[in-house]
Amino acid sequence: MIPERVVPFDKNYEPIPVTFTLLNLVRKDADFLYDTIETYIKDAEKANKSDLVEILQTIKIDRKRHMHQLKRHWKKRFMDKILYRCQLIKCR
Repeated sequence: MIPERVVPFDKNYEPIPVTFTLLNLVRKDADFLYDTIETYIKDAEKANKSDLVEILQTIKIDRKRHMHQLKRHWKKRFMDKILYRCQLIKCR
């Protein structure tokens, strides 16, 4: 069982639920971008709904940008944590 609130033991500590949540958001966005939205776009194209295709394309671009923002944030947090732990090991 994952505790809901954990007191950090160092400044770079990140509780597991936060990391899991970030990864889960990226996964959901990727599923939406590379599966669901494409189906919607194809359906709108078949129905000759060019205005809807445009809206869906805009949503796709926005979601892709947001997904990449989450990935960059997660990578930065992950790398900061690794570098911090490496410094701790070298100092010992």
